[in-house]
Amino acid sequence: MNIKIYIDEKIKDKFQLQAIKEYDKRLTRYCKLKQVVYKNIEDLESIQEKTYKILVNEKGLSISSEELASKLENLAVTGKSDIAFILADSCDSDDYISLSTMTLSKGMSLTVLYEQIYRAFRIQKNEPYHK
Repeated sequence: MNIKIYIDEKIKDKFQLQAIKEYDKRLTRYCKLKQVVYKNIEDLESIQEKTYKILVNEKGLSISSEELASKLENLAVTGKSDIAFILADSCDSDDYISLSTMTLSKGMSLTVLYEQIYRAFRIQKNEPYHK
């Protein structure tokens, strides 16, 4: 599975960067993941048409970790192996989810998203989350 996470700013907080780097390393077992910093909403129009786009913000649908795992697995089974998670207020998307009903900073949202994607793959493989 190829996953891209689109965010409109670079994260500067060193603790969030460390966490993201750790989850990025762990995720190499399960998928190809790339973070893309975009400048404006028009940049998102260049996302390939075959890519399944998931908008992530506090207005989206609240789903559990198990539901995210199931969603990613169903997408893979139906041949949708290119996934874009887009951290934005709004944009054209195929689906939309929320990490929390609270407003989170971009860095915190990105960190939580990485963690939830990692957790989803662990759930899919019936692997324990905590080591």
